[in-house]
Amino acid sequence: MVRRVKVTEKYDIFISYRRDGAEALACLLTEKLRQLGFTVFYDVESLRSGRFNDRLYEAIECCKDMIIVLPPNGLERCNDVEDWVRKEILHGIKCRKNIVPVFMRGFEWPEKLPEEIGCLCEYNGLTANMEYFDATFEKLLKLLSIAQKRSFINKEYWVVYYTFSPFFQKKEIKSRLKIDQAAHVTLYDNVKNNNVDTADYIYHGVVMETDNSIYMHLNNDDSSEMLYIVLTKGAGRADRFIGIICGLSNSMLPVCFKCVCVPDDIIENMNNSILEMVLEHSNKEWNNNLLALESVQVNMFFSENFIQKNKN
Repeated sequence: MVRRVKVTEKYDIFISYRRDGAEALACLLTEKLRQLGFTVFYDVESLRSGRFNDRLYEAIECCKDMIIVLPPNGLERCNDVEDWVRKEILHGIKCRKNIVPVFMRGFEWPEKLPEEIGCLCEYNGLTANMEYFDATFEKLLKLLSIAQKRSFINKEYWVVYYTFSPFFQKKEIKSRLKIDQAAHVTLYDNVKNNNVDTADYIYHGVVMETDNSIYMHLNNDDSSEMLYIVLTKGAGRADRFIGIICGLSNSMLPVCFKCVCVPDDIIENMNNSILEMVLEHSNKEWNNNLLALESVQVNMFFSENFIQKNKN
């Protein structure tokens, strides 16, 4: 009896592909899915031997979705009972996984499939259009069961924080956050009267979501300024987030703010006194200390003491 090699990591998605003709697309899908925070099993076909075969079966058993990338003639070799794509498809069917075939240009169903994998043609799939890959990827996400469980994709939120300056009074900043189906993010910073056309700045980037946290990396459309936003999910509160906005300006000045992220129905009924208590004091102390430290460091950098003269 062959002893199974246990897979210690659980995977969201298993990608099955043929190295001949499908490797590039399989690799691209893996990269894009991992950017969104999904754990993806993507093996190198040449390593399929010995105990690694059992690891493939374990990975299929623990995943939620199975993507099968099918290039032209991708199923022709499935008449061979030792063909690994056939084995992976069969195991996915037996384990009742959500199978999503991805058809590459030129793929055609063979006249006859082995009976044990004949039901593959009954699964909902999509054709990969590399010229419009983002649209293809959006369609794929809609077919993945694991993607439908993510709370942050294809929604809009308000991000609220307070900014301070030694020369001005506190100011509440409301920014509009939009996330599309492909996890592309647009942030309209400092919106007035709930109108995104009044935003001071617009940032674009991507979001990655895990079970407990959300990470965003954003770039300003008009400058090299960057924002990093990290949000924490509240226990039992799928519609409310608290986190940090870290900004890096054109002059390389770092600024950090605590923030909240909420949907439309919550922002209309927020308790502003609690909001200020949560955000205001921390931001004031935090950024005053940062600015003081930055001032000292900048002065040291531009001083003559920065240049250490070599002694003979």
